[in-house]
Amino acid sequence: MAGRAAYLRLKNPWEGDAKPKLRANARTALRTMLVHGLSSRLSRPNEEELIWRGDLQWRHSDEREPSCEEFDWLIDYLADGRHDADSTDDETEGDALLALSAMHGLGSSTKRRSYIKSLIRCMGSTRPPRVRHSALRAVFEAQEDLISMTSVSMPRDSRLTTAESAFSGSFNCCMSK
Repeated sequence: MAGRAAYLRLKNPWEGDAKPKLRANARTALRTMLVHGLSSRLSRPNEEELIWRGDLQWRHSDEREPSCEEFDWLIDYLADGRHDADSTDDETEGDALLALSAMHGLGSSTKRRSYIKSLIRCMGSTRPPRVRHSALRAVFEAQEDLISMTSVSMPRDSRLTTAESAFSGSFNCCMSK
């Protein structure tokens, strides 16, 4: 929740002079989440093992699982990185993707389209390996949501755009092999 609070303050226009500090607070909160990403030990957030073998889970201090809406700010954080080169960096973007992979889905219905677009952007060939691999992990963890979104039984107006359909179709093909 510290990351969400820092991000919301970062987006507040009245906090203009504090933006570097607030950006650092959001980064620190993300790094802290990932340090606890392996059940057997604390990890370094940049460890490759964390991407492929991390057992990332969201829990409140009372062991309740938070709703995906509680982490909509992370999807906004990724989307903002696309528009504002100063708002995020590759390291933090990878951290956000790994934290979102713990959701095991595509997030709330209001942020789903933005999240899919961010995932597609983050898997681009020009992106650093850690960002691409973290995006692939997030896609893998969201495979059930992706499969259900491409179902023939969905109403026409709620289907994905052509690019998003191609992405999820390619993903389904890869997962079935």
